[in-house]
Amino acid sequence: NSQKLKRKRVWENLLQSKRTKVFDEKWIQKLKDDNLDVKAEILVIVNKAMPSDTKSFHIRDGVWICPLNEINLLSMVLRYTLIRVEEVMVVNQGRETKKELLYNYLTSQEFRNQFEAILEEFKALHDGYLKEKLAMERIWKEREKQLQKVLLNAVHLSGSLNGIAGSSIPEVKMLEFQNLSLEDEANK
Repeated sequence: NSQKLKRKRVWENLLQSKRTKVFDEKWIQKLKDDNLDVKAEILVIVNKAMPSDTKSFHIRDGVWICPLNEINLLSMVLRYTLIRVEEVMVVNQGRETKKELLYNYLTSQEFRNQFEAILEEFKALHDGYLKEKLAMERIWKEREKQLQKVLLNAVHLSGSLNGIAGSSIPEVKMLEFQNLSLEDEANK
């Protein structure tokens, strides 16, 4: 609770309200001097009259200057800003401790063991994949040789039958095509 009160005090605004017809530039320095004791985060001067060079709220020398008719709008902007700053402060609270904890974990034996276990499993998975890939390529090569033998034997059988029976046996177009494919394979 003491920390909340301290933060509340730090985020209190030092607001001075005037109802004059002319804006006096000396008010800015006076407000800043008054803030040396209060230590407010946001300084605001609200007045009916504005400096001659502007008509809307703005910051001048670190002090918000606001016309009386725009105080609601400026209040919403400042409130939003204060809420965001408070959120950042809460997030950053204990940041150094978290950094130290993270550094200690990353340099610990526990982290090293876990990381090595991940790498070992990855290597085992990779090795298994390569082993399976090589085995499948060997199997495919065996199948390819078997298919070539079957097709070659079918072509030989067709040729033998054509040699015996002559043209009385109808042509098997597929075998003629396969014969060309096998010749092409043999020439490779």
